[in-house]
Amino acid sequence: MSKVLIALKEAKETLNRLLSQYPIGSTTRRIELNNDLKRIKDQITIIESFLEPFTVAELENMEKEND
Repeated sequence: MSKVLIALKEAKETLNRLLSQYPIGSTTRRIELNNDLKRIKDQITIIESFLEPFTVAELENMEKEND
């Protein structure tokens, strides 16, 4: 399970970084990229919701430790 939590954590960090680097722009490609990133983030949220609450809490604690 810890590998799953680490993967989720890294995916969220990468997505957040990409979303901040590529905000919605005026080009079609940028809009598509931003929409794709948001869809992936939504899927990660679904996975987190599927996990037991204590598992998500463990993931959040991992995030706090790295800050």
